[in-house]
Amino acid sequence: MCGICGLILSHRGMLSEALSDAKGEQGPSAFGNACRPAEWVRGFAARMIHRGPDDQGFLFQPPAFLGMRRLSVIDLSTGHQPIFTEDGRYGLVFNGEIYNYQEIREGLIARGHELHTNSDSEVIVHLFEEKGIQALSDLAGMFAIAIWDKERKSLFLARDRVGKKPLYIWRAPWGLAFASELKCMAFHPDFPTEVDPVAIHHYLGLGYVPAPSTPFRDVTKLLPGHWLTYEAETEDIRSGCYWRPETRVSAWTFPQACEAVRGALELSVRQRMISDVPLGAFLSGGVDSATVVALMSSLSSEPVRTFSIGFADARFDESGMAEKMARRFGAIHQTEIVDPRKGVECTLPLLAYHYDEPYGDSSALPTWHLSRLASSSVTVALTGDGGDEVFGGYDRYRAALGLDALQANPVSRFLMRFLAGFPMPDTRARTMMNRIRRFIESAGKTPEQAYEGWIGIFPEQEKGDLYTDWMNRVTRGYRSSDYIYAHMNGSDADLLSRLMICDTRTYLPGDLLPKVDIASMGHSLECRAPFLDHRLIDLVGTMPSHFKAGFFRSKIILRETFSRELPSELLRASKRGFGIPVDDWFRGELHQWSRDVLLDPVARSRNWFRPEGVLNLLKRHQENGGMGARIWHLVMLELWARAYLDKSFGN
Repeated sequence: MCGICGLILSHRGMLSEALSDAKGEQGPSAFGNACRPAEWVRGFAARMIHRGPDDQGFLFQPPAFLGMRRLSVIDLSTGHQPIFTEDGRYGLVFNGEIYNYQEIREGLIARGHELHTNSDSEVIVHLFEEKGIQALSDLAGMFAIAIWDKERKSLFLARDRVGKKPLYIWRAPWGLAFASELKCMAFHPDFPTEVDPVAIHHYLGLGYVPAPSTPFRDVTKLLPGHWLTYEAETEDIRSGCYWRPETRVSAWTFPQACEAVRGALELSVRQRMISDVPLGAFLSGGVDSATVVALMSSLSSEPVRTFSIGFADARFDESGMAEKMARRFGAIHQTEIVDPRKGVECTLPLLAYHYDEPYGDSSALPTWHLSRLASSSVTVALTGDGGDEVFGGYDRYRAALGLDALQANPVSRFLMRFLAGFPMPDTRARTMMNRIRRFIESAGKTPEQAYEGWIGIFPEQEKGDLYTDWMNRVTRGYRSSDYIYAHMNGSDADLLSRLMICDTRTYLPGDLLPKVDIASMGHSLECRAPFLDHRLIDLVGTMPSHFKAGFFRSKIILRETFSRELPSELLRASKRGFGIPVDDWFRGELHQWSRDVLLDPVARSRNWFRPEGVLNLLKRHQENGGMGARIWHLVMLELWARAYLDKSFGN
C-alpha cells in the first residue's frame, strides 16, 4: 500500500525548464513554478507520508518525475518502487494490492519474463509490457497505477474497478500532475484555487463531490474502472473504461447460487489474508463484517484480531453484538468506548484537511477513531464494506421495491396520496416515524425519483433558499439528481439491479470508499474489502434479484449461505448505520460552535450562503430538530474551505 504522485512536463514545459536553467531562475511566468519538478515531486510525496511511512522512491527521467511513499505489507525487503521492466523502458509506481499476483507471476515467468522480487508491483509492469491496457483485465485487487514509457514519452494511469484507491489529475499549462491525495498538489504555487460552485452545489445534494469533478475547476478524479494516457510531446490525452458490473442474469437454482457465493467469498477472503505484517478485521454488529470474520477464522490457524468501537449512547452502539461475534469466532477482540464529542472542535478540522474535498458523511468521525484503534495493533484490516451494494442490503432498496408494488395497485396508490396530504415535519432524523413519513411522501413519484430523494441531503429548493444571488445564478439548471439518474437509467435491468448498480457507481466510490480509505491511511492502516472483489460482484450480478432482496428481506442469499456460521439473533437484526448523534450535538454543546463557524466573517465573504438562510436553518433545528445532517454538511464545507482556500494548515 502506498501513495503515488507525479509530474509530467509537456514539450512546452520542458522548454520552460531549459530557459530557467539557462537563466538560473525558477522559470518564466508563463509556466509559473513548474520548474525544478524533482523538488516539487519530493514535496508531493512528503505531504502523504501517512500513506507510506516505511519507504519512498522516485523516478526522474525528464520529462517524467514520479514519486511514491510505501507502507510495507508484502515482500518487505525487495518491494521497493519504482520498479522497471528488464530493458528499463517501463517504470511503475503503484498504490494498492494485487490479490492474484502469485498466479500472474507464475504465468509471466513461464512466458520468459525475468522477475527479481516477490512483490505484486513487479507483475503489473511486466504484464503491461506484454499486454498494454488489456493487462488491467487480469488484475484482481485495489489499485492506482502510474507507468512511464520512456521510449514514447507517455504516461499511463489506471484506477481499480470500484474506486478503492483514489487518483487526482491536474492538467496544468506546463503539463500534467497526479497524486493519490489532492493535498499533495494543492500547496503547489501554481495550483488552481478557483472553486467550482457546481461542485459545491452537488456536494450539498449528495454529501460528496461526484466524480470526475473535484472542488477545483482544473482538477479531476480518474473514474473507477478507467485508464488514461498522456503524451508529453503532443499533450494528447486519451481515456477509456475497462470494466462495468455484470448485469446479464443467468439460470441459477438457489442452492447452486449459495454454493457459488460461498466459494467466491472464501477465495476473496483467503487472498486478502496474504500479508507479511500483522493483520486483523473491523467487526461491527452487522452481517457483513461478521461474515468476513467467520471466514477468516475458518482459514486461519491463529485467532483473528478484531476491532470495534462503542458509544455511551445506546442508540448508536453496536459494540455488544460485536463482542458476541468475537467470542463466537474465538477472536482476540479490542473494543474502545469513545466519546466523539471530546475534542471534536479539533478533530473535525483535521478530518476536513485529510479528506481533500468537502465530505459530509458524519460516520467518518467514528471510522477515524476505529482506524486509530486498529492501527495500534495491526497494519492490515479486512472490512465488510460493499456487502450492501453487492447483496442488496440497504433499507432504501426494500422501500423502492415496496413503493413499486404499491404504485401498481390503485387502492394502495390512492391511500398513500391521501396520507401524503397531511402535514408532517421535515426532518432527516433516522427514526422509524420519519422513514414512514418519507415513504408516504413518495406517493406520486416513481421509485427512481423517490430513491433520489431518500439518499439526498439538501433538496434543490432548500439549497436555493440558502444560496446568495450569485450562487443561485451560477448553479441554475444543475440538479444533483441528474447525476443519480444518469447512472440509474439506460439499462433494461430490473429496478433492484438498477439501484444497486447506481450505488456501485456513485455512492460507493463517492462516499463509502473514500471514508474508509482516508481514515485508515491517515493512520497508516491498509483496509481490504473482500465483498468488493470484482469476480464476486460479477458473479452475484448474474443472479436474479429475488435472490438478493425483497420488500420484507435483504441480503437473502448472503444470510442463507452463512446461516450455519452466523447466529439467528444477528441474521434477524435490523440494519444499523455507523452513526453519531449529530442532531443532539447541534442542539446542545456544539450549537454555538457551529454557529460561530458558519457565520464567521470569512465564511460570509465566500458568497455562497445568505447569513439569514443559515440562521434560519439553525433556528429550525433548535425548535424542531432533524436538521443535524444538513448543519454537519455546512460545517464540514466551511472547515474544508479554511484548510484548502485559506490554507489554515499552512505549507
